[in-house]
Amino acid sequence: MNSVVKLTLPALTLLSTIPFTAQAQDQASQKPNFDYAELSYTKVDFDGEKVDGFMFELEKSFGDNWFSSFDYITASDEYSDRINGIMVDAEADLSLSFANVGYRFPTTDTTSMYVEAGFANIALDATVAAYGSVETIDESDSGWNVAVGVRSALTPAFQVDLKARHIDISDTTDREISIEGRYFINDKFSVSANYASFKDDLSYFGVGAAYHF
Repeated sequence: MNSVVKLTLPALTLLSTIPFTAQAQDQASQKPNFDYAELSYTKVDFDGEKVDGFMFELEKSFGDNWFSSFDYITASDEYSDRINGIMVDAEADLSLSFANVGYRFPTTDTTSMYVEAGFANIALDATVAAYGSVETIDESDSGWNVAVGVRSALTPAFQVDLKARHIDISDTTDREISIEGRYFINDKFSVSANYASFKDDLSYFGVGAAYHF
């Protein structure tokens, strides 16, 4: 938890110090927002190895307090080294996705607790070239996930989200803890900073821009 605080607080502090323009205050809703599409740049840290990636998020509310969500994060890396006089080249792409249906429980005018559950998938696509041959690895496993969270509009232009997720894929379980700060430029566009940590030495930090429906 200390690593989450250390990496996230500077980003949240930076966002919260941006002047809240009159336009943003007038146009952005004080209620937590569950309708947007967002693209983020991410820096993934797997057991000390840092690689670049991106994340796509989509949320859409429907009915009374229901919403659907889709999250997709992917990262890729390349490796090249000479081992025992043999040149080894490797490329790997790892992706993780969730497709959920959720329900939110408004606790105040500015805060909602929520629960969501649904499909989870992890996929690995890797190519290793060595000894004059090329080996390809293409694996994909599916399972389920469930998450609980709280989203609060601290001001008309700034909201935070805290979420805990349980993941079960191919009889392997993991958990994700995430925190996000979002600043609304106006009622249609926002920017965000987020950090997530998994149990198995995996974490990522991201910055993104979103369009709100």
